[in-house]
Amino acid sequence: MPRLTRIHVARSLYHTIARGNGGQKTFLDEKDYQAFAGGSGELKRTTLFSVYAYCLMPNVFHVLIETRRFPLSLIMQRLLTRFVRSFNFRHHRIEHLFQGRYKAILRWLSDRETRIADLPNKATLMQVVQERQGHARTEFRDSNLFGH
Repeated sequence: MPRLTRIHVARSLYHTIARGNGGQKTFLDEKDYQAFAGGSGELKRTTLFSVYAYCLMPNVFHVLIETRRFPLSLIMQRLLTRFVRSFNFRHHRIEHLFQGRYKAILRWLSDRETRIADLPNKATLMQVVQERQGHARTEFRDSNLFGH
């Protein structure tokens, strides 16, 4: 049975989650975290979306994304393809990195920080971004991630 097509609603907020294939790590070192966040920052300039919060852990990531003109599926396709190509090249791999399709949960704007900010303290990297006020609050490290 084919999977259902995701519905695009401009200016929607999604809590997106992707896990490592078979529980494997998707971030092996600091360069992987930087590549993911740096690639996302570059992508934001061309694809126009907002990141309000994110949490990158060794085998899973959570990103709170607000879509604009482009659908979430296109944003995630570009984001994950860019990261997986970089990861596989750096680590001399050819296999799948993420397990299945990413998960996307529609959220209300008032939920912007609550869910991701409550993730486990084991998170390697977490940042809450409040773009509308033009400033960022860093929870763990590096306030210049995701193009801010």
